Amino acid sequence: EVLQFKPGDACTIYLAGQLAVTGYITMRQAAYDAESHGVQLTGKGKTWDIASSSVETEDGKFDGYPWEAIARNLIAPFGISL
Repeated sequence: EVLQFKPGDACTIYLAGQLAVTGYITMRQAAYDAESHGVQLTGKGKTWDIASSSVETEDGKFDGYPWEAIARNLIAPFGISL
């Protein structure tokens, strides 16, 4: 079975055995010649979803809430913890 990575696939990156990034592949490029081939994968972390989205709330009001509660409320739909 040939493993094919494509944009939109989930990925995790480990550095020295430690989880560094959890995210998505956004671009795949392949290059071939007579003796070898290579694949370059480019991606974004899960926080990219937050940075590229809009705020969605019932009424848009957070009067009296501490900033941590506001942040948790806004990132909750993305499955990311503060």
